[in-house]
Amino acid sequence: MVTDKSAAFKEIRNLLYVLGAGILGALLLGMVLIFLYGPSGKYVIKNIIPEPGMLSELRISDPDNTKEKTIFVYDGTYFFTYDQSKNERKKIPVSFDQYKQIFTLIAKDTSLEEVSEDIIEKFSTGFPSVLTIKI
Repeated sequence: MVTDKSAAFKEIRNLLYVLGAGILGALLLGMVLIFLYGPSGKYVIKNIIPEPGMLSELRISDPDNTKEKTIFVYDGTYFFTYDQSKNERKKIPVSFDQYKQIFTLIAKDTSLEEVSEDIIEKFSTGFPSVLTIKI
């Protein structure tokens, strides 16, 4: 009987070794893949904002708790800025051609890995300008 218990113990120990090695291997593989293929923190603007041709076709379907779907469609593009002389925010509609020009100007821009204090200061104002796509 002693041999049966020791054989069972060895089989359980070997099974735990295999499971542990599998888990450890999966963790190591995951870490290597994240290190090699993870986010670089560098993004191209044209991959973030919609292309002008897509705006008119933009439809987002959002199923709610009932069996009905809510469909959101493109409703316009607006530029919000702060008018210091009037001390108020201004909402300026952006036409399709203007949006196309904006997209063409910034499409090749990429995010910065190191941001200078000058750029941080420009975005730290109390009233930053915002381009909004309304759906």
